[in-house]
Amino acid sequence: KIEQQHFDLVFMDCQMPEMDGFEATRHIRDDERQQKSDTPLSIIALTANAMQGDRERCLQAGMNDYLAKPFSQSKLEAVLATWIGAQAPPGNTTETTATANTILNPVALDNIRGINPERGTEILIKYIDLFLQHAPQLLADIRLAVAKGDAEGLIRPAHSLKSDSAYLGATALSTTCQLLEEMGRTSALDTADSVLQTLEQEYQKACSALQTERRMAA
Repeated sequence: KIEQQHFDLVFMDCQMPEMDGFEATRHIRDDERQQKSDTPLSIIALTANAMQGDRERCLQAGMNDYLAKPFSQSKLEAVLATWIGAQAPPGNTTETTATANTILNPVALDNIRGINPERGTEILIKYIDLFLQHAPQLLADIRLAVAKGDAEGLIRPAHSLKSDSAYLGATALSTTCQLLEEMGRTSALDTADSVLQTLEQEYQKACSALQTERRMAA
């Protein structure tokens, strides 16, 4: 059983008999909340479906990411690099940069640099600094809204963090923010605690990757 051993990551089959992956994940997250775990288990959904909305459903259940079967080795490696590689001890510069690139979309960063070819790096550093300066308050506002069950109060900070993180290429963070924003707009906060837990993890990964990107650019 999962609670009897330590795992870095679990691939969760969404179509398991008796108890499906969504219900199993909710049980795991409930146990973690009761035990006040500060190292939540990374859970990756495995599903035969690839329908629009599947990833959001997985995140809503408390999973961290999503793989549709059949998947390629490169996709599997990317998921492992994101959810295990980001936890690995610091290594050489090449390895650190590779991990950052699995969390941040390089195209988005290149687009920022392209605003001004002569001052692109300077502009990128400025945007990263602004994000690292303002994002903590947005996250705090999201936490407060979820804790209070304030659906309307959740919309603005979730939307702002969604937009800011998307601009810097933190796609997974942006997607999770979008899910919380939609929960706020529909006043459906039943699983907001689980999604917030995922958001906290994505936020830490994005900030770490952005700090690495900034060091490399400076």
